[in-house]
Amino acid sequence: MKKISIVIPVYNRKADLPRCLGSIQSHTANYEVIVVDDGSTDGSFELLQTLDIPNMRLFKNPGNRGVNYTRNRGVEQASGDYVLFLDSDDKLFPDGLDTVFGHVNANPLVRHFLFFSSPNVNKSATAPYHTTYAEWLTESVFGDFAHVIEKKTLLEFPFFEQFRAYENLNWLRIIKATEPQRVVPKLVTWMDQDRTDNLTKTLRLKNREAIAGKFAYLQAYFGLYGADLYALDPVQYRAKLHHALLLGVAADLKPQARALVEASSLPLKGLYKSVVALTPAVALQKLITLK
Repeated sequence: MKKISIVIPVYNRKADLPRCLGSIQSHTANYEVIVVDDGSTDGSFELLQTLDIPNMRLFKNPGNRGVNYTRNRGVEQASGDYVLFLDSDDKLFPDGLDTVFGHVNANPLVRHFLFFSSPNVNKSATAPYHTTYAEWLTESVFGDFAHVIEKKTLLEFPFFEQFRAYENLNWLRIIKATEPQRVVPKLVTWMDQDRTDNLTKTLRLKNREAIAGKFAYLQAYFGLYGADLYALDPVQYRAKLHHALLLGVAADLKPQARALVEASSLPLKGLYKSVVALTPAVALQKLITLK
């Protein structure tokens, strides 16, 4: 019987923690709850110390390190065969954990499961199906799912801790290693997407620092996946690379943008380098941050 480790990163979610942790209930599952506080300043950790949650173990980072660092620490502490990631402002549906447990134990050769998460619901799907790395890379498949992954795979491919966000950079690596993924059209988790401090919303390109951060992410993306994307979809490759170059110029990182051109599969590299050199960084930065 497989064991599920539910890994929950926490940062300043005191008001949401009772809902999140209270949603973890099961009649059949062999599970544990690993909560890692990422240097909260709102009393989240203190509250966690008072909660009586079955099978919970609590850890605390030495400061605020970001979700990627925090997830890695949770995986390292997990004793389960599979890891289910649950954000601290989300919750499991009443039968969610039992659903995960049943499918994991019925399909022991599958390394990576994807379960539906509200509001990302494909109502046309009625039976489990599979997805591939190519579909994810070309964005034929997209959206939020509840990921349940073999622990040993997560130890082999830890999240990139130099980025405080952009988990997608590692999800693609995991998806490439575990394909095909088994998608189970059962609603397992509910996601709160209305919060003003939602991580996706905080990544908006509102200043040079944010622009430089996304450019750094795209540099890493092309280093890892650029050749694959070009082979699968050259048009999407060029569009994404053009976007990266604009961000590099806007962040006044022109040498890095020229290096990205040189390493790319683009024709007419000299022309692209000239455009990078001649485009005014300040004007482009203002145009991007106004959006």
